[in-house]
Amino acid sequence: MSLNFLLYKKLVHHFGQVDVKCEGEEAKGYITVDPFNGRKSMNYISWGERYVMDCPFCGDTRGRMAVSHMYGTKEIDSNYNNYSLWKCLNEECQSVPSYRDRLQDILSTNISTVGRKYNVGAYSPKVKIVRSIDLPTAEFPGVLKPLAELPSDHRAIQYLESRSYDIKELNDIYKISYIDHIPTRCREVMAKDRIFIPVYHREVMVGWQARFIGDNVNFKKSGIQKYLTFFPKSQILYNIDRVDTTDAPLVVVEGATDTWRYGDNAVAMFGKAASTRQIQLLIESSSKGEKPIYFLVDGDDAEAINEAYKNVSKLITFGFSYDIQILPISKGKDPANFSRLTLHSLVQKIKSDVEDKYAESSKEKSPDANTTVLS
Repeated sequence: MSLNFLLYKKLVHHFGQVDVKCEGEEAKGYITVDPFNGRKSMNYISWGERYVMDCPFCGDTRGRMAVSHMYGTKEIDSNYNNYSLWKCLNEECQSVPSYRDRLQDILSTNISTVGRKYNVGAYSPKVKIVRSIDLPTAEFPGVLKPLAELPSDHRAIQYLESRSYDIKELNDIYKISYIDHIPTRCREVMAKDRIFIPVYHREVMVGWQARFIGDNVNFKKSGIQKYLTFFPKSQILYNIDRVDTTDAPLVVVEGATDTWRYGDNAVAMFGKAASTRQIQLLIESSSKGEKPIYFLVDGDDAEAINEAYKNVSKLITFGFSYDIQILPISKGKDPANFSRLTLHSLVQKIKSDVEDKYAESSKEKSPDANTTVLS
């Protein structure tokens, strides 16, 4: 029997065919405390048992919608039910507020099944509390072809070379491959014929992304997702294993391809806003606060700049008191549009300017004065 039989029966009642994945597996997560209000929250790194079905909102009939067995349960230390643990792989679908509200309305209403009334909120499972570093090892369900094994006229190779990426570096360092085959029974089947981007943490693959090959489509209008993601993005920083212990700045970007462009000492947040866990990882990766942190953002993206300032505030709140910089680059472009030499030169110039200003300010202070916090 499924872990949350009440939720499962309700999903079947409303949506018909529902498949149970990872049956009997409990959810895993860790608790964080908001430094602003002291509220505890659960950060899920694995949903455990989940219920998969066709999405009733976007109409996709490939079993791309999943609901965790934890859906509708009480949040830790609060009286609020957790209605966020559902996902449609069409991200545009999940971002529509009315869809979230409709699902909540459907699943929070009691129904009568086999003579009994079922209430989703009545289920009170326990979450296995783990250390935040205990991300589950990810497995790929299909067949991959390393870039080194693809012919020069393969469209994945041609696309990456058109963006001036180093194919050997992508193959040897970032382990980038081409997704050649995925069994049709797998929910990841839509990732076939895409670029495979493995995500590592402490040399263990904890997830992966599948990047659409090409940029000559309107992703919003076409409904095609540029990236398909199969891991909890908020719990990891891409390329974190290639951050060294020197005083070279830790450069923070949005996506994996930006990281490829910059190289070592660059990490990606898989978005614009850093989660609490990502803030903790940034501080840990900055040699516990001794390595500068620079955010590279599109100078024409007001949302990105605004979120960068919020990320800086979070770092300061968590005790980071070293050099933090926000570096807006040319308007309308992201780091992947520039050469590695150009990006390194920009970062080095800013670092040198900051060091010069710090040296000047130090001369003006008495020997007993406190160190100036640069931000």
